[in-house]
Amino acid sequence: MIEGVHILITSIDELEMLCGQTLHSFNDVELSVQQLIEQGVRQIIVNCGEAGLCMSGHTQPPFWLSAPALPLREKTKDAFIAGIIYAQNKTISLTDQATYGVALAELSLGNSSTYDLEKYREQRDECAKKLLKIGYKE
Repeated sequence: MIEGVHILITSIDELEMLCGQTLHSFNDVELSVQQLIEQGVRQIIVNCGEAGLCMSGHTQPPFWLSAPALPLREKTKDAFIAGIIYAQNKTISLTDQATYGVALAELSLGNSSTYDLEKYREQRDECAKKLLKIGYKE
């Protein structure tokens, strides 16, 4: 049992160590994430590099966000996480939290012209539609 962990942000390598197995597929990552949720972690975000981010919570099934562009991934990891943590006080929706994270990451690059809130809202809405299609209810 993992107690007292509200949010766990990890790399895929760290997830492998936590779960004690090598992960070879998206399904392996999702099963490992679900295992940690069942052990008491309330929310988990796994950075899978070019494969994207796997996010899940105790009330939301695992879902994937596409990987941001390389400069964003390499230069703004802390800003992305800070955006997610900030958003936890605003919304329980993981997709909304990810939107805040990406927005803050892009803004931290100092090039506000690359940030398009409407684009991320559309991506969030698209993700929500996919979740509803598979029977998920928020």
